[in-house]
Amino acid sequence: MVKKILITLLICTILMTTLISAWEFDNVKSYDTTERIVTFKNSILGIPTTTIAEVKLDTPLDNHVGAGYQKVAQFTINGQLEYEDVLKELKLYDVKNNLKEIQRDFDYKYLTYEDVNVNDYEVVCEKGINKNGSTSDICSRDIIGNHIEQKEVWTTLGKLDLVKEQTLVIGIFTDVQVGDKVEWIPTIFGKEVNEWAVWTNDININIVGYWDFEDATMEDKVNGQNATAVGVTGSIVSGKIGNAVSFTGTANTYLNVTDSIGENNALNFNGVESGWTLNYWANPDSVANVGIFGKESTPWTGGYRFGLFTGPYWGYITTNIGLVGLAGGTDPVTGRFQMFTHTYNGTTFLTYVNGNFS
Repeated sequence: MVKKILITLLICTILMTTLISAWEFDNVKSYDTTERIVTFKNSILGIPTTTIAEVKLDTPLDNHVGAGYQKVAQFTINGQLEYEDVLKELKLYDVKNNLKEIQRDFDYKYLTYEDVNVNDYEVVCEKGINKNGSTSDICSRDIIGNHIEQKEVWTTLGKLDLVKEQTLVIGIFTDVQVGDKVEWIPTIFGKEVNEWAVWTNDININIVGYWDFEDATMEDKVNGQNATAVGVTGSIVSGKIGNAVSFTGTANTYLNVTDSIGENNALNFNGVESGWTLNYWANPDSVANVGIFGKESTPWTGGYRFGLFTGPYWGYITTNIGLVGLAGGTDPVTGRFQMFTHTYNGTTFLTYVNGNFS
């Protein structure tokens, strides 16, 4: 009789253990601080058993992002077992306000890719005669073929159910507020992951080149593409913010930045279909025929040039956009510093003077 009771108790214990192992309260986690990987496992009486998944943080522990709706964090789930409702709560805490919990709408999204057809171009130039009798290149940008590139696609998640041995890249998207420094703590496989991480609002995002002209080295603070003066030594003078570089306006005097990174050069705008922004302070002594920033001595054959030309208008020439001349709505003036901003969103080129559309 005693043996039957023991066998019955043993069978019941095995059945209960099997059922409990599928429940979330018995899940345990461990964290690899070097790889930033959280490992989730089932457990029996607190003893880890089968691995459920490994989840790796892809973005930095302090991820700096711009303002507005965007991705603030990314992690990759490498699942081993089938699992229902993987992602539950996401708690947000204001780091600047004693970690007070805040409420904000957010979206979990998963990453896939789609193929997109991208045109290939060739710049074809012929000699043309100007009204004054001089010759110059007349160029067109002709389609010569196409190729396939992969584009990221982020799709909003509802309930996330994993199948066995599935891998998913997950992004957290929300509306970043100016001044944000927010700690985010997700609940994954029933466990809070408090080893990760924060996002910080920052205006210095995706900068590929920065010259402050504080001294004669004319150092690029981001990619090491330092500038050198050509034709005449640029004088270091007081600027709008710290120092600036000054030129007399003599022809063929300029700062040169070596194209040291080839096609991936920070200043190579060709093929940058998704957009870019260029910003600088300048104090021109003329608003006609003043080149400010460009690449190649003859931009009509594949480079570009920003500047104030007769009109005045803004000129921009490159192999992937073409010639753009924009008449001024807010004309720059001489004798004082103004902030110039050029933007391209993949379709339209715009120029702003002191924040006003020009």
